[in-house]
Amino acid sequence: EIFNKYDPTVYYMQCQIEDFVNAIKNDSDPLVTGEAGRKTVELFTSIYRSTRDNISVKFPLKPEPGFDGRG
Repeated sequence: EIFNKYDPTVYYMQCQIEDFVNAIKNDSDPLVTGEAGRKTVELFTSIYRSTRDNISVKFPLKPEPGFDGRG
């Protein structure tokens, strides 16, 4: 239902921001917690790193000094 509220090609972050603001106002958890968001970032970072370096990666992903995600 929430995905039918906005056109995701135009308002792709609006629902996320509204939910986050409401969670702060209501002292509740957002639909996606910070922990879940971090795991998602780690997953996509590992996919990029594995593809870039042609290697298998293991979790938890180790930091890569000097890597800012643009290369």
